[in-house]
Amino acid sequence: MDLVQKHVEAASYLCLSNASFVRGDVMCDIEGEYDVVFGVDSMCHIGASFASVAAKKLRKGGRLIIMDGFRVADFRKREQDVKIAVKLMESARQIPKTHSKKEWKEAALVEGFVLEQDMNLTTSALRSRKFAWRLGRLLLRLGFIVRRLGVYKQNNLISLCTGTYALSEEAVEYGMLVFRKD
Repeated sequence: MDLVQKHVEAASYLCLSNASFVRGDVMCDIEGEYDVVFGVDSMCHIGASFASVAAKKLRKGGRLIIMDGFRVADFRKREQDVKIAVKLMESARQIPKTHSKKEWKEAALVEGFVLEQDMNLTTSALRSRKFAWRLGRLLLRLGFIVRRLGVYKQNNLISLCTGTYALSEEAVEYGMLVFRKD
């Protein structure tokens, strides 16, 4: 399930013949049960309480897969400039608060999920973002260009720069959690 019809069409074209993909909002009251709920870079907008929604939508044995940024467990101990970078990233992306993996695990456990996999993908995420980070820092120094981008692209630029800095300073982790509904 995806909010964007083009994503559904691409998944249907590229994926297995025994899988079906539908357009919809998993937060709404949609009939049926699903084998997989997969969120990429979107669960940070919803929060760890989403585990209760997923528990209602998944069949027994179904998987909840989350690929996203997570605050590290000791976030409060980080340097002030790094905490500010994370708050700027969250503000630019309109995220109330980036949850930690611990918060997701606790919320999922309450809903009867079992953790199957916990992967740290920060190194590969950083590798792909470093060029964009350098370009973003350059653009931010050229205010006349940034003013022409419009608010949405300006926010993405700020999020890219501050988020990459937070990743490099290990205040947030990019990772994947896989839960199974028992």
